[in-house]
Amino acid sequence: MNEKAIEQEIKDKGLTAPRLTPDHIDEQIRSFAFHVFPGSRTTVCMLTLRNGFELIGESSCVSAENFDEGIGQKIAFNNARDKIWILEGYLLRDWVHANEQAVIKEFAFEQGLSGTSAADLARVHIVGEETGLTD
Repeated sequence: MNEKAIEQEIKDKGLTAPRLTPDHIDEQIRSFAFHVFPGSRTTVCMLTLRNGFELIGESSCVSAENFDEGIGQKIAFNNARDKIWILEGYLLRDWVHANEQAVIKEFAFEQGLSGTSAADLARVHIVGEETGLTD
């Protein structure tokens, strides 16, 4: 199943929680460059992301007779692009977690809990679960 089909299935099922999309991943790419090592069948792609971070993808061909620079570039690009999903997934999950923690802290404050002791935080988490404020 390709990205477009998966994206459509997600939309069709009405899944609306925070998530990454292929468009978001593509928006992170500022530029890219390719390099084929002289005398080799190996292609490297370097993506430069919006924030200046660089990722590397690679491809290598087993048989010199099958080497095609354009195909190698596509594979290397896709391998580098796939790494963006992991990085952006971590950032999004960190953002979701920070927002969940803010809700718990607000709930603790409203309940008159200090939120500083382990017992208080455990109590907030348990009460939050009962009220649907945590996952």
